[in-house]
Amino acid sequence: MGGLRQNDGPQVPSQLAVWWRDWRPALIATLVYLLLCMLKSGPVELFTGSRWHGWFDQGQYLRSTLALAHGNLSPDNHWYPLLYPLLAVPFVPLMPDNPYLPLDLICVAVMVRALIRVAAHLGIGQRAALIILLLSIAWPPQLWQAWVQPWTTTLSAALIWWLMARAGDLTLGEAPVRPRDVAGFVFVAALVPLARPADIVVPATLCLFLAALLARRGVLNRRHVAAAIIAAAMPILGYLALHVSIYGAALSDYTQLSVAIGTRFADLGWKMSILFVDPSPWFPRGTGLLTRIPWIVLGLAGSLFVLLHGAGEPRRRGYAACLLFAAASYVLVLAAYIDLLPTGLWRFNGLHYFKWILPLLGLMAWLLVRDARAARGYAIAAVTGAFLLTGLRLVAVPAGADESARRIDVIAPPQGDWATIYFARSAITGPTGPMRNVFEYRQVPDGGQIRLLGLRRDFAPGAKWVPNGIAGLDWPAGGPGTTAPFAPPAPVAPVARWKTQLSWGLPCWLGTCRAQPL
Repeated sequence: MGGLRQNDGPQVPSQLAVWWRDWRPALIATLVYLLLCMLKSGPVELFTGSRWHGWFDQGQYLRSTLALAHGNLSPDNHWYPLLYPLLAVPFVPLMPDNPYLPLDLICVAVMVRALIRVAAHLGIGQRAALIILLLSIAWPPQLWQAWVQPWTTTLSAALIWWLMARAGDLTLGEAPVRPRDVAGFVFVAALVPLARPADIVVPATLCLFLAALLARRGVLNRRHVAAAIIAAAMPILGYLALHVSIYGAALSDYTQLSVAIGTRFADLGWKMSILFVDPSPWFPRGTGLLTRIPWIVLGLAGSLFVLLHGAGEPRRRGYAACLLFAAASYVLVLAAYIDLLPTGLWRFNGLHYFKWILPLLGLMAWLLVRDARAARGYAIAAVTGAFLLTGLRLVAVPAGADESARRIDVIAPPQGDWATIYFARSAITGPTGPMRNVFEYRQVPDGGQIRLLGLRRDFAPGAKWVPNGIAGLDWPAGGPGTTAPFAPPAPVAPVARWKTQLSWGLPCWLGTCRAQPL
């Protein structure tokens, strides 16, 4: 006994040791991911960003970041929302050609750490969570480097995953929820729309879920509400100050363009069909997300299974339902955006919009596979429901002479490359008024024809295509390119008109649909 000291006993780990224990898996996973990206593209391309320097979106990010780094607040240098370019400013001295790589890697580490916590809240172990993450990043190949190529979705994804993890901490834990906990949650929630305004639906859903549970527990008081208001006001007011310094009291051109393009929720069925199931009746090339990433169907079935059966414990069902409702709301808002189309999804790398949802679907798929034997009836119902749901699609059938049409075809030998025709300032004239390419409809080259697709409304009988546009139409700043050199310039009548019809067939992800990659 003489060899024992009085202070011998359990040693309390230091804060640094606790931090390292919590963050080590995420940091190691991020380092492995970075090494794999270096092997795939080469360190020079990765660290200089030479691959994306000619891309429009990334070029605008870099221009804004460099301008902010030099105190240049001219509106000509700033196009997209400012938070992502602003957070990259500290890395400009280190990596002036690619200040986003350090920021993106920080976002990846935060996302991985948050995913491990979300998985734990759902009863999934750390090893399984990392396997799911690897699969959801590596498949399809277009996602492989989407986390280290500059996109505002990388920042918003990290913030959203942090919110989902923190929502589990606050609602599933036994510790009392303090006002500062609410303030931290709302502060991060307020950052999401400053990175990507359309993503506001996700933090709004999570904040409502947290508020509802706190109110149900009877612990929501004025201190919580005051903390939430102050926490939300801080980043928003700071952002507004920067916005006013650059644009004054006016909306940015990007915001005005986005509002001009707008959303159409009445066409959600059609948009979900062409984005997820089969775009071929409408777009001459392209495949649906489910065909390109068929394991999403297992994630969908897993989501239905979790909603029916829960996630192992009754308390987790509400938490899982909140995550899935937030994800579903995001998908619906995103799909309703008029300019999100299959062409942009693959040709212009629009797949990155969905990259934060795929790991969540992976977690749901894992729960289905793991728990199917213990809840066989629920599993069968979920798989059957997913199979039937993914077989629904809207196909094209001939429209009558007195019927409106979603698609009309015109014969016009294309002059110019694909992108010139796709973005041309052409128009439609007809009984219901003029329509502009990009804003109210889209024109897609198809060999010796051009397909015109109604986006804001269908084409009325008598509608004709005006290839060189209509004088006097308003084209917002930053809109599509110049008038294309089509011939003839006179209005062109369609040679075929098509309307939508709901159909069901064997799901396209089984390989039953025509697939033509862009």
